[in-house]
Amino acid sequence: MLTNINTGFSQYLQTASKSFRNGSMLITEQDFKRFLTISKGLSVKSIKTYLQRFRLFKNWLNKNNQQLSKNSVEKFLFEKTENNNLNSTINTYIQAINHIIECYKFNDFKINITEKFKGLP
Repeated sequence: MLTNINTGFSQYLQTASKSFRNGSMLITEQDFKRFLTISKGLSVKSIKTYLQRFRLFKNWLNKNNQQLSKNSVEKFLFEKTENNNLNSTINTYIQAINHIIECYKFNDFKINITEKFKGLP
């Protein structure tokens, strides 16, 4: 039984490491939704907005072969400002990304982002 658990966990880590190297995130949309619902206690409307932002950010990471890092977040947000998104729209991305970082930490995934990103005026 212990061998099966270790083998399963090892396979999970290999898969997670591979997807992380290829420009993705270690958490799934379902993981994020559960975190927002249970751990953060957010409303259905807020969760819907954050999940939309999660998908767009994750797709951007994949498209640009990026990992979740301070640098990739800054590149993503800069691109959004360059595309003339409203500050209020960018702030929803910032809030979603801050929740993603919290979700990583909650799930004990190592991430080298120590500070929350600040919203725009």
